[in-house]
Amino acid sequence: MSIVSGADRKIIEFMLGPKLSKLFTSIHSSVDYAPQLGKPSPHMLQQAMLASNVSPDETVYIGDAPNDIRMAVAAGAV
Repeated sequence: MSIVSGADRKIIEFMLGPKLSKLFTSIHSSVDYAPQLGKPSPHMLQQAMLASNVSPDETVYIGDAPNDIRMAVAAGAV
């Protein structure tokens, strides 16, 4: 399980706390990437899939915005 978010990694980790943060294989924040690699680019989701060693057809992405859907479709996630 990974997190792909437009939020700052420090905020994500603070909100989760140390116990919940450990449940995730990786956390991908758009502030950690060049602007063109943020949503809706599939890059962050592809990096999360690599970190979790899963293929696009094994990936489910849950998002709340149109760019989340665009990213998931571009990455081949279901």
